[in-house]
Amino acid sequence: MKQHSVKARMKAVARIGDAVLRVSRQAWTRLKARARLRRQHRAKLRNQRLKYVSAEQLVYADLLEAGVAVGRIFLAFTFFLYVSGIVAPKVAFSDLPAYWSLSASDYLQSAGVGIGWNWFAQVDNSDYTNFIGIAFLIGLTIFCYLRLLQFAWKYRDSVFGAVVALELIVLVFAASGLLASSH
Repeated sequence: MKQHSVKARMKAVARIGDAVLRVSRQAWTRLKARARLRRQHRAKLRNQRLKYVSAEQLVYADLLEAGVAVGRIFLAFTFFLYVSGIVAPKVAFSDLPAYWSLSASDYLQSAGVGIGWNWFAQVDNSDYTNFIGIAFLIGLTIFCYLRLLQFAWKYRDSVFGAVVALELIVLVFAASGLLASSH
């Protein structure tokens, strides 16, 4: 009798396993179908939007999107380096609460940190490595404008080229820190 009940239990477990497998396959198929429909819907919406967008705008947007993706990955990686302690920070985690109550100028003085581009000399510290990613994200606009300048040269659009060149000059001049005032 015991053998019969063990076999019956095994068959019941097998039936339940088959039912779970069948349901999970159906659910997976439905999920894939929904994902395919979402992709098709997004493609349709993108094609509708592209009717009203110039080639320059698309190139700018695509370059910006790719750059932001790279920047995010870099920021996440440098944050991991900072939090994990693989690279030592300039200001230790245990000292951070003491600095929180300080004003910005007091913090800069007590931590030995300069202003402007002085962070670049401290990139070997993990709490300053993330500044590279931030500077990259800020500089993306300059890269995008350089790409737009190529379009202006290609289509010999001197007015557009002059506007883009002037914007590049202003951005580079502002990023250089020459206009910065010390407090």
